[in-house]
Amino acid sequence: MSAKSVILNSNNWEEFNQNLLELNKKEKGNTFELFTKAYFKTHPVYRFYDEVWLLDEVPTNELKKLGIPSQDLGIVTLL
Repeated sequence: MSAKSVILNSNNWEEFNQNLLELNKKEKGNTFELFTKAYFKTHPVYRFYDEVWLLDEVPTNELKKLGIPSQDLGIVTLL
C-alpha cells in the first residue's frame, strides 16, 4: 500500500493506524511526509505559505540557496 492510498483509504484514525501496520519504516516515513504536506496545505493557520514541497519536489535553486542536500538522509539523531 502506498503512502497516498493509506491516507485516502483511511476514514478515521483507527483505520489510519491499522493501514500503517502494513508498511515498512521507509513507507511509514513517506506517509508521514505526505500527511504533513496535506496538513500544511489545507489547515487555515498555515495558509500564508506559498508552497509546501516534499524534498524531491523542491526546486534545485531553492535547495542550493538553503544549503539543503538533494538526497534524503533519513532520520538523523543529533546527540
